Amino acid sequence: IFEKEIPEYYQTSTIRKSQVQMALDIAAFLDASEFKKVMFIEAPVGTGKSLGALIPALLESKETSNKRIVYATATINLQGQLMNSEVPLLRKLSLVRQPILAKGKSHYYCHKKFLYSEMSFSTEENERFKEFFKKAETGQRNEFEEQFELDLSDRKWEKVSLDATRRDCDNCNFSYICATKSHRGNFASIKKDLVITNHDQLIVSALNILSEPRQKPIIPID
Repeated sequence: IFEKEIPEYYQTSTIRKSQVQMALDIAAFLDASEFKKVMFIEAPVGTGKSLGALIPALLESKETSNKRIVYATATINLQGQLMNSEVPLLRKLSLVRQPILAKGKSHYYCHKKFLYSEMSFSTEENERFKEFFKKAETGQRNEFEEQFELDLSDRKWEKVSLDATRRDCDNCNFSYICATKSHRGNFASIKKDLVITNHDQLIVSALNILSEPRQKPIIPID
């Protein structure tokens, strides 16, 4: 994969030796005979850390445990970069079938909130939000901006962004036809073999399990 298929995919003759070494170290760590549970790796920019980590993890999952992989990044931008750049390659290599991009809830559209703010938008903007609610697949802000080829201001998005609790969403009149609720409900689905999230959501999910009373994690942490 690292010496032939990745260079072919990116149309280069360069083989990143440090990336290969990283992948081998992770593969050894993931072996069933390894008793250690935590591994730290430091690698400079340009190593190709994401693929160096994901490829051995997904191979191990596919061949032995069939467990989901949760990959947490520091920023939202890195999440999107992974989904748009690395995931297509992982699909091509048949290493991932159903990945999901799990962002924080402020990045998702809430139709109920929009209806409360409808008067603050222009007629054209109102029509766009209504059309998006009908056609959205994930309910994410970037999906809205790509669909209508515009860059929405943070001030306007804040008027329609999700801030409801899980219980609020369950009791919402739009819950059965809401792309946001459907997409976010899949974060913990066993069918999703790769969950791309961020550090904040991973931490909150861990704290949810430790809280009293215990709450459901947002993304799988097991």
